[in-house]
Amino acid sequence: DELERMGLVARRAYAVVACGETMGFKLLKLRLALAPAAEEARRGDKPSEWIGRFSDDSGDWSSQLRQMLSYSRDANDNTFWMMYEDFCKYFNKVYFCRMADDIWTKFVVHSRWMDETA
Repeated sequence: DELERMGLVARRAYAVVACGETMGFKLLKLRLALAPAAEEARRGDKPSEWIGRFSDDSGDWSSQLRQMLSYSRDANDNTFWMMYEDFCKYFNKVYFCRMADDIWTKFVVHSRWMDETA
């Protein structure tokens, strides 16, 4: 399917490592936990990491943007940058986990994911 052709793994959790807007681009840095060997074998010759805009091999990167984001081009690190618009297209759920301290609060939003304006 299209998700796998783009190098993403369905029904797996990705961590949002960083996100923000810089030089007119809304970008997220995502990381997939190491895939089990069985899953790696099942993927075969399909890409194992995002291959769209701002992927490791993308021509969208400028020297200045690489420097600003401390970009590292490592095709096998399961970490990649993605445009916010692509994130909205390929992901349909987002879960937040606060890990900064031991103060916990509950925040519930009753809504639905609509598009890139969400």
